[in-house]
Amino acid sequence: CDGCDGAAARRWGGSRFGVLVDDVADGISFGIAPAVAVAVTVGGGPGVALGLLYATFTVARLVYFTFDRGSRSHFSGVPSPVGALVVTSAVVVFGDYPTVVAAFTAAIALAMVSFATRYLHLGRWLAAKRELLPLAAAAVLAMVALAWIGGGTAAALVLLALACSYALSPNVLAIWRLLTPAHEPQGATAHRRAD
Repeated sequence: CDGCDGAAARRWGGSRFGVLVDDVADGISFGIAPAVAVAVTVGGGPGVALGLLYATFTVARLVYFTFDRGSRSHFSGVPSPVGALVVTSAVVVFGDYPTVVAAFTAAIALAMVSFATRYLHLGRWLAAKRELLPLAAAAVLAMVALAWIGGGTAAALVLLALACSYALSPNVLAIWRLLTPAHEPQGATAHRRAD
């Protein structure tokens, strides 16, 4: 639904009120609701503190995105929907292990405000690659089938793995580029051999 409202606004026009409502809805859906789930799961003062930290970082990330005039094909920092997926999936999968939930929450909160790291805007990328829309629909149906057959925990585990893969992708790609010799400047290999 988060992706549909933006697409509808681009197609039929939006308003200042619509932008405000979208920001408030995102803050509640991706910030406050997962923060409450973390606070209840972790429990006590540490749970409340971690929930407040997560909610604050999510709102900071949403405010940054609202005022960021950079590329609209990429996000700066992990998008808040991905952060919410990580947190809520971790609560479902690791609810009996509050320390694990806390670790996932703290890591994704920091990744959301790592504004120097760029993430592909999957919704806009998918909109530009219309031939992939049937594949995206099939993936959603597969998740529904997995939840029906394997239960909510199985589906949450897959969502957690996918969201974490997306969150780690820019760093993994950066390390890959550093380790791949094809990215060395010409003559660097010969220069190194001469040393």
